[in-house]
Amino acid sequence: MKIIERSENSLIIEIDNENFLKPLVDELLGDGAVEFAGAIKEHPLRENVRLIVRTKSDDVVGVVERAIGSLQQKIREIKKD
Repeated sequence: MKIIERSENSLIIEIDNENFLKPLVDELLGDGAVEFAGAIKEHPLRENVRLIVRTKSDDVVGVVERAIGSLQQKIREIKKD
């Protein structure tokens, strides 16, 4: 994972595993603090994908951490069942 751009309300991260991004983007879009969340694959032959997150006013890193924590909890519940 590599941070491409970061400010208080926006974040662009390059990730080499796009399988993780779809559930993360879905979780981020369910958060009322998120203004935009999406993933971009710049070239079909490259494995790296960029995650772009923009929040309305909250700290973007905290929002992403909250979404990851929520996904981890959901995975634990699925494993338990």
